[in-house]
Amino acid sequence: MIREISDEEIIEIITWIKDKFGFLVTKHPFLKILIYEQEEKIGFLAYDLIYDRIEIEYIGTLPNYQNKHIATKLLTYLFEKETSVLNTTLEVDTNNKIAINLYQKFGFKIVTIKKNYYSKSDAYYMMRK
Repeated sequence: MIREISDEEIIEIITWIKDKFGFLVTKHPFLKILIYEQEEKIGFLAYDLIYDRIEIEYIGTLPNYQNKHIATKLLTYLFEKETSVLNTTLEVDTNNKIAINLYQKFGFKIVTIKKNYYSKSDAYYMMRK
């Protein structure tokens, strides 16, 4: 089941994301988080909805559930839910071929490359749909 988290559980979910994935999601008015649950939380998608634009911040699936199309389901849900969006952007490590292929299946195109932008990687692609 996929659902959008409520305002009451945002701190709990942000803490869960930090503990399970190491991502530091910051609470702010444009933040939306989708959770994929079975009997437990197994995946999430955090994005900013800024009027008619989405910026995907993070997407993650617990290791035991990877390669089971959880990210595909989360992205499908997002685009079915947010139908008035004019464009969507994200950044992805140039070495993350699995994620790049997934995003391209959803119509994302590489717009630019950011070299030495983040300390964790040599380069990131900026992608837009």
